[in-house]
Amino acid sequence: MKKISTWIGFILFLLFSSYTLNALNLPFNFTASSVSAAASVTSPNENHDIARINSNGQHLLSILDHLDVEHHWLPKQPIHWATGETDDTEKPLTSHCSAFVAAAAAANHIYILRPPEHPQMFLANAQYDWLQTKGRSYGWNLLNNPWQAQSLANRGYLVIAAFKNQQANKPGHIVIIRPSNTAYMHITDEGPHIIQAGMQNYNCTTLQTGFKHHPGAWVSSQNYTVLFYSHKIDNIK
Repeated sequence: MKKISTWIGFILFLLFSSYTLNALNLPFNFTASSVSAAASVTSPNENHDIARINSNGQHLLSILDHLDVEHHWLPKQPIHWATGETDDTEKPLTSHCSAFVAAAAAANHIYILRPPEHPQMFLANAQYDWLQTKGRSYGWNLLNNPWQAQSLANRGYLVIAAFKNQQANKPGHIVIIRPSNTAYMHITDEGPHIIQAGMQNYNCTTLQTGFKHHPGAWVSSQNYTVLFYSHKIDNIK
């Protein structure tokens, strides 16, 4: 009975509001669509302006594409970290994500932990720790969210996403954010676009796909454990 009285009161309030606004010659259109439109104006989506790819982003794309990751740093092959070519002096590992990131950084004259300072085995976990402890002194900056990560990549910054496996004897994963004019909602659901070496190498895919073998790394933009870092590239204007 109390609920019915509440609803009757609410309906009377709406009728009174409509009458008052009409008397004042003001528009009143209380519909589901108007409520939805009002909500969209104040949506958090509006707080994330993703930069479009500029000339610096295009230059970064050309460098990343030139590495030809889908034919180098191949999984289960012994490779040289810097070239991704077969190197029989190395051990064949399940994947070479961290070696590829180190090579891409080196191609842009940027340092991230790499051989010989650390072997390829479990290098991604070590890079994650290194970024947190020493990365800033080498020019790496921790980012706030995946939209910022995509935006900076589009402006020509080298941006990475790193995940540490909490089991010491299990590998982590690390990827590069690929410049892409992707939509806000796409990032919300699947994360930024990336380029990676891994159990499967991708020249272009989503963060969600890249980290699918690492539970909890990325569920959505509101639920993820990867860390995003950026480094300015010298040619950026």
